[in-house]
Amino acid sequence: MPMDGWGPIACVLAAAAVSVATRAMTVRGAAMGVPVGLALAWGLGWPGFTMLLAFVLVGTVLSRASARRRGPLQALCNGAVAAAAGIAAIAGFEHAAVVAAAAIATALSDTLAGEVGQRSGRPRLLLFGPRVARGADGGMTLLGTAAGAVAAPLVPLVGRLFGAPFSGNDVAWIACAAFLGNLADSVIGAFVQPHLGRSGNDWTNLLATAVGAAIAIFIV
Repeated sequence: MPMDGWGPIACVLAAAAVSVATRAMTVRGAAMGVPVGLALAWGLGWPGFTMLLAFVLVGTVLSRASARRRGPLQALCNGAVAAAAGIAAIAGFEHAAVVAAAAIATALSDTLAGEVGQRSGRPRLLLFGPRVARGADGGMTLLGTAAGAVAAPLVPLVGRLFGAPFSGNDVAWIACAAFLGNLADSVIGAFVQPHLGRSGNDWTNLLATAVGAAIAIFIV
């Protein structure tokens, strides 16, 4: 389902404006999100745009609840793999929709798991390790992990609804890949993020979305 003419630009700019108006993103964060949205809209049409929009809308709700706003690096790291898939789709890459869906779904699964986990008791390191402080790298809670699992199918379901070439089985496998990417985020957070400096969480998100996308290519 292509998006032609001014449609992609208008839709992406409108989504960026809403994210700023609702204080889900900073102005610079929304500006960084525009090329990500355009890559998905031009490369994958309505499925690409709506999958990203699902992430933005859920992120908006969570940001209002937590009073946190996404900056440019966070927008870039969450969306870079999906944007690359959108660009690859223009060049004819046959797995582009799967890669984009898995990357965005991984970001959404991780975001929801983190927000719910912050409110659901004291986490443990990688769920079964020793207790750690809230917000600690690699910390996980049962409720947060369950929330991440529930969120994982949302993006591919939206993509399928708007014309992505996903079967029901594809949606399930993409959701599995996204959830595994979310788990990888915690592992990377525990062992790698402490060495990545102040922006370590953002780079961890980038690596996790890449893991989710890579897994999806092999299992879908």
